[in-house]
Amino acid sequence: MSNISSPVSTTQQQQQQPQVQESQDQIREKCLHALHMVDSIMEVNASNNLKAYMGAAGQPLMVVRALSESYKGYAQMCNLINTWLTAAGLDQNQVSSLVEDQFQSMITEHFDPKKADTIFSEGQSAPQWLEHMITEPKWRNLIYQLSESHKNCLMLNFAIQRISDLGLQEEIASLTTASTYFGVFNRVLIGTLNNICTLDEMSLPNALADLKKMCCHSQHTYTYAQAVIHKLMKTKN
Repeated sequence: MSNISSPVSTTQQQQQQPQVQESQDQIREKCLHALHMVDSIMEVNASNNLKAYMGAAGQPLMVVRALSESYKGYAQMCNLINTWLTAAGLDQNQVSSLVEDQFQSMITEHFDPKKADTIFSEGQSAPQWLEHMITEPKWRNLIYQLSESHKNCLMLNFAIQRISDLGLQEEIASLTTASTYFGVFNRVLIGTLNNICTLDEMSLPNALADLKKMCCHSQHTYTYAQAVIHKLMKTKN
């Protein structure tokens, strides 16, 4: 029996080996394509593509060639223009504001939720640049704008959750994405109700309108808000 099974196993291995080799070819082709993209060395996943290519028996010379040929230095050009504008007499804060406004305009125009979600689909933790954006009011506003246009984007929904964790419920109260996750919506609802209790008669109508808008994002948010308000009405003090 052993003499019969041995040739069969060898044949199976020979049939399977080309499939493994083909898979490695696909990995190398995919990684090289990514490394040939403009300024690919500046991408957050550049090191992952490089490791995957080398892990698939790639040639180091091909990596060097791909990175060097694809490099244009657009980020460095921006830094150079920044330096020129400062040397021309513009205030550094003014220059930074101009650059940020331009970046926000480009991001809004070219944002791709599928590419953004690859940050998490590849098993990576949240990048530092996203954490930095969350702490800056100007970049948070950009996240809010994008989240309203791309409601199913995993990265943007994660950012909204992180903003909620920072206690900024008032900023996200009117966002549709605030109702996507119960924990976020619950914190926003509690914060809104607490705020309403402190308002005068002049400010109350606008606050109630915002509360209505927030609670009517979906059926489950409306039902939950009704249950909370009903419970509060029956609770003494």
